[in-house]
Amino acid sequence: MITAIIVTKGNADATLRTLDTLEKYNLDFLVVEEGFTEEQHVAVSRYTPWITTRDLSGETLASSLNAAAKLAHTDDILVMHPGETVGQMNMDELLEAIEQHSGQIGLVHRISAAMEDDSAPEEELSARLYNRTRYTFTGEDKPKLSPLEETVAGSYVTDVVIWEAMPDPQASDIAFQENRLEEFLSRHAGADLGEARPEIQREAAELIFQTGRACYLQREYENAAEYFGMGLSFDELDVKAPFVEEMVIDFGYSLIYSGQTKQALVLEAVYENFDQSADFLYLMGMIYRSNGRSAEAMEEYKKAVACPNARKRGVNSYLAHYRMGELWSDAEQVEKARKEFEACGSYEPARERLEELNL
Repeated sequence: MITAIIVTKGNADATLRTLDTLEKYNLDFLVVEEGFTEEQHVAVSRYTPWITTRDLSGETLASSLNAAAKLAHTDDILVMHPGETVGQMNMDELLEAIEQHSGQIGLVHRISAAMEDDSAPEEELSARLYNRTRYTFTGEDKPKLSPLEETVAGSYVTDVVIWEAMPDPQASDIAFQENRLEEFLSRHAGADLGEARPEIQREAAELIFQTGRACYLQREYENAAEYFGMGLSFDELDVKAPFVEEMVIDFGYSLIYSGQTKQALVLEAVYENFDQSADFLYLMGMIYRSNGRSAEAMEEYKKAVACPNARKRGVNSYLAHYRMGELWSDAEQVEKARKEFEACGSYEPARERLEELNL
């Protein structure tokens, strides 16, 4: 038996979507939640009696997942995130694979939504299946499975396919997110949030980010940029918090998409905080190119290719190579452009550019 664990903070509807796709499989379910209403708790209990209410605000995602794994009724754990759906899973084959690869990490095929400049869904291998007696999560808010013993190592690819969580309708509902933000601000009316405790500033910044994100999803980029700029203005903001990196990157793209390319250069001020993120380096390449600074854009794309830490597939591989190919092409350096487009592999826009070069 395998236990599927879901750690969720107030995201009951997304959790229900995930449980609904898992229900037909012979799995044990464990949900660790914060912020469910009584009605939502009852709805989730239709799928599993194993629901633990826990204060997650002071925990990293890694520590929350480890705590959840300790509560599981089996040693083999499958990690699911709220809103993700299973597109394929053969339990007999999966259990056989676990037995054959005892002690190793199982990788699943995770299909994610494409970036705005790429039309095709992307696939990545994600470490989601493991034995809790052999592995634990490390890495705080960017959890990574690490062996508990030096002799344990290795991974194998399963046939499991998981689809990325699509935005909850509320995530793109501008009015809903603005109301949540207004409720928070009304509770702190008269207070100077810039002087508030770090945890209060983080809560405010996260709500502002979610409001800006709703605008971003609705392609209201100018409004999105305004919210993101507001959210990033807090002095006590922890730059290591995952939503902060997302907000910085969405801020940059919002400025570009709304024609505020010069204003996007403001992100140079936070460069050293995110220079280990391929997503950020790729974004800086886009910003420099939008401002006619081609040489600096080229350097950022090169750095992105060399950076292993990427959230979106392609920003440290074919997308960065494609952008470099475009820059070389603009400079009429045909052979250098050809080399970069060839490095993109099967990326269709690059194949089209190669065909044009070969005419």
